[in-house]
Amino acid sequence: MTRIAFCLTCYEQVDPWSERGFLDLAIAFGRMHKDIEVVPFVRDGLPCADACNLLMDDVAEYERAQDWRFDRVFWMDDDVVLTTEDLPKLLAAVDTEHPAVFALAFLRTAPHRAAIWRYAPTPTAEGMVGRAVLEYVSEYPADSLIPIHCAGLCAALLDRAVFDKLEQPYFAWLEGGYQRSPCTPDGYLCAKLVGASVPLFCHTGVRTKHIGLPQIVDEAFAMRHREGWV
Repeated sequence: MTRIAFCLTCYEQVDPWSERGFLDLAIAFGRMHKDIEVVPFVRDGLPCADACNLLMDDVAEYERAQDWRFDRVFWMDDDVVLTTEDLPKLLAAVDTEHPAVFALAFLRTAPHRAAIWRYAPTPTAEGMVGRAVLEYVSEYPADSLIPIHCAGLCAALLDRAVFDKLEQPYFAWLEGGYQRSPCTPDGYLCAKLVGASVPLFCHTGVRTKHIGLPQIVDEAFAMRHREGWV
């Protein structure tokens, strides 16, 4: 039996439609896979970082009450659409060598780049050394597991044990960034994971859809704005 904590992350307030869709996804996935136990967790009405940290507190409290631990933690934003067909791909991808796997998402803001980054080497007089700033990943193979250093936490599946390597808070919103990562809670978590030597990956075959704008931002929409990625 694989136990998965389904966590819905939100910005200020979860839209009722989004919460219902998330719960329907969790219930449907659990019914389709009898060897998987799914427990949903939702926090709303709070800034995103606070909601995310409290979600992990809720997960830990539930584990103490049940006297067992979850095997995986699934995260999804309230403005993202994912299907029951996508989840098995994430589940199959996560293992000891790939403990944190993110779905491929695209930014809601123009030019709608893929929300995945890698550290770029620093140019010096001696050559290219170390890691400095994060750069967008603009080229990626289809339906593949690729190494990254940061991603939007639109949808992701993580081994529960990776949180044992991190000090709290797991999420924060900082001006100026954290260890050269974007200052969003997503970037903060990714920077902490990378700092704890947890490898991050993006599954380019699991493509999310961003909702909330007049148009749905998915890969097809993003590619129509690709000239702005350079």
